[in-house]
Amino acid sequence: MICVKCGSSMNERDTVTLTGEFRDEQITVATPGYECPQCGHTNIHGTQFGEFQRRAADAYRRNHDMLTSDDLREIRGRFSMSQNRFADYLGIGVASLKRWESGEIQTQQMDRFVRLRTDVEVAEAALQELYELEASSARAAGDLGITVDRNRWAQALHRKQRAHTQLRVVASKGHGLAA
Repeated sequence: MICVKCGSSMNERDTVTLTGEFRDEQITVATPGYECPQCGHTNIHGTQFGEFQRRAADAYRRNHDMLTSDDLREIRGRFSMSQNRFADYLGIGVASLKRWESGEIQTQQMDRFVRLRTDVEVAEAALQELYELEASSARAAGDLGITVDRNRWAQALHRKQRAHTQLRVVASKGHGLAA
């Protein structure tokens, strides 16, 4: 490869540092590439672009506290699921999962949804938030003079808590996900 800045022959390197704009943010990533011994310019070959793009997307995800492509593959592997089975479990298309695992960035909403479906602690926190919201709604209804069947509400809450306990038992056995 010839340097576009000075015309010298570039050397292939295991890692070069490249900075570029990704979704209106400056992102710096280390990736396989080329370096000019004369002027220090770094570049990548077209065949390396996919890997560079995945690394840039993952850097963006880390900056925004989102699951990276490696995180998604690790979660799927932890549950010993194929891409098809994991996508079915999440209720998404397998093509979306494949894109996320290869570098396309999922939305914040889908990132949260994946965490809710795969991380017991995140699911527990969301469930606790829901319990608190329901309790607050029942109190607010009482404050407004609306009659709330407290027995019925308590039974529904008990069913939800029992289901939550069952989820924790399944997750603690190591498989965590339904077939």
